[in-house]
Amino acid sequence: MLGLKKYSDKDLVQLKIAFDSIFDKTEQPYFEEFVDSGFSYIATNRLGEVGAFILVSETEEAICKHEINFLGVLPRYRRKGYAKALLDKVKSVSSEGLWLNVLESNMEACKLYETNGFSIARRFTGDSGDFGIKYIYGLACYPPQIFQIKQPCSPF
Repeated sequence: MLGLKKYSDKDLVQLKIAFDSIFDKTEQPYFEEFVDSGFSYIATNRLGEVGAFILVSETEEAICKHEINFLGVLPRYRRKGYAKALLDKVKSVSSEGLWLNVLESNMEACKLYETNGFSIARRFTGDSGDFGIKYIYGLACYPPQIFQIKQPCSPF
């Protein structure tokens, strides 16, 4: 069982261990550049090891004020509600809206965000040619209709 708490710099070593276990090395530079907005949370076991986390930064992008940069859950803690609990916590403290990017091929993530109140703002093609989706949440975000949304996640 994991306990949820606000992220602080003293958790960085354990966070990095979890991050490296979940994300590909290509994400490492983004992790190193991450600046916490004060809305990031981690879920730890009784030994203080991070089993799940959500990292949120402030953004200058003209969609919503806060970006979910990373949401990760170690495999042994998946399908136990930790991702939803982390999302719920961030949604409850961020009154100025949230946004995030996710690869369209990551169907589990797409389903998670869509079933937790996020709307598709737009689809895009990333620098590597992968298809992505920008999700938004909250009243402080631009309305989805300005992005000409046509459909929810699809496998292709």
